[in-house]
Amino acid sequence: MKNIILKDIKLMLSDKKALALIILMPIILTTILSFALSGSFQDAGSTWKMKIAVVKQYEAEDDIDEFVKTIKSYSKEFTVKTDMSAITENIGKFNPEKIFLQDFLGNEKLKQIVEYDICNLEEAHKLLENKEINAAIILPKNFVYDSYINMFTPFRNNIEIQVLGHPDMYMSYSYRITQELIKSYNNIISSIVISKNVFMESASKYINLDEVMNGIETVVSGFETNGNDINITSENLKGKNYVSSFAYYTAAMLAMFILYSSGFGGKFLLEEKDNKTYSRILSAGRKKSQILAGKFIMMFVIVIIQSVVMILFSKLLFDINWVSIKLIILTIVLSSLAVASLGMIIAAFTIKTNNYKSADAVSTAVIPLLALFGGSYLPVEQMPKIIGTIGKYTPNGAVLNSYIKIIEGYGISEILPYYMILIVDILVFTVISALVFRGGAKDA
Repeated sequence: MKNIILKDIKLMLSDKKALALIILMPIILTTILSFALSGSFQDAGSTWKMKIAVVKQYEAEDDIDEFVKTIKSYSKEFTVKTDMSAITENIGKFNPEKIFLQDFLGNEKLKQIVEYDICNLEEAHKLLENKEINAAIILPKNFVYDSYINMFTPFRNNIEIQVLGHPDMYMSYSYRITQELIKSYNNIISSIVISKNVFMESASKYINLDEVMNGIETVVSGFETNGNDINITSENLKGKNYVSSFAYYTAAMLAMFILYSSGFGGKFLLEEKDNKTYSRILSAGRKKSQILAGKFIMMFVIVIIQSVVMILFSKLLFDINWVSIKLIILTIVLSSLAVASLGMIIAAFTIKTNNYKSADAVSTAVIPLLALFGGSYLPVEQMPKIIGTIGKYTPNGAVLNSYIKIIEGYGISEILPYYMILIVDILVFTVISALVFRGGAKDA
């Protein structure tokens, strides 16, 4: 058994064309794609839209009630006659929530590039981790109350709007755009507040305070902004690392090219049959199962070699931080088993049909298709959603997502769904190959 395994591995390593395909080619493509797409994954002129989650940490009705109580308290404290009916009417006219969601994010021009949904903070974190949204905007507690204070009183309350982004390279561009959107909103509100302050300062010289307070509703937008009323704080998803184009395409090319190793088992089996090596091994007392096991282990070892070479290459040349050695090893082992299991299906059909068409079909048609759906060419976030949904259940899609999650700094619990996909793939491929082998082969 040991001799059979060593023979197959030596045979594989002696095939220079095969080594160039599975070792050298992914290195070359990784380097080219990483540099070519290091600026952005987004194609110019596309109909791309940002998906944003808006988290409301305030209760609008409670904020309005609290503001009315505050105005009444101010009126008593400063002995100002306040027309509460006018205040109530102004509250209806100036609705901070409506201004932000409908007039700002919902205006016709912005709607061409931005889609938003309302959700809670936990949902926003989950959507962001799964890359189902580009960023999250968190409107803080007392957002409506503080906006009314800033608008209708001489006082200013600090409002801190938070932008939450994902460290992934592609996602980070949307994150920065969202930051700029919030700064624009800040400028709009600041203009109104400045105009109000100018009105109050100027009017108080000529009319009494009662009339000044009751005349605030006539204020319109000013022309200058100072950004002092609303502070913007931005942060990436805590504990998650940035994924550069170099990191992404290292994982993408690795996930794609390990699939090519699955064709060598059938190829070598058929070559051994053609040159009578297969029959000589059987006549020497070896079992057919031992020969097949040798091919399985050969493909398993080759994928491990591919993975180690690519990871070391990316570490030395691109300084990619692979974060967890334990998870990397686990991913390599599972991906090697999955590819070797797939290889046994190809080997079974190759022997059954007694030609190389099965292996050739995998190399020329199946693997490129899997690479497309699995995200090896472009991140699935840039493609139709159906492609990403299908792709994550493919072996290479699961491998790619596992490596990306590791680089981002996630733990075993977040990567486990992809490991389960690989385990299911291994079991399914094993069962299928066993059934095909059991069915017999031509000229066996």
